Amino acid sequence: MLSDEDLQAVADGLPAESSALVVAWENTWAARLATAIRGSQGELRLLERIPSDTVVAAVAALDTE
Repeated sequence: MLSDEDLQAVADGLPAESSALVVAWENTWAARLATAIRGSQGELRLLERIPSDTVVAAVAALDTE
């Protein structure tokens, strides 16, 4: 999944005396969803990721209500 070159690129971008965690994961539920969509002759028309700061702000707004 990640090559030594990938990890080196991350390391090269870090300030001195710092560290990073690199994680790779697969959303296995997405494969089941894609299979169900194809099985019903459906078509995925848009895939959009929501930026994490937007999610954090939305959750924070729920806490204030």
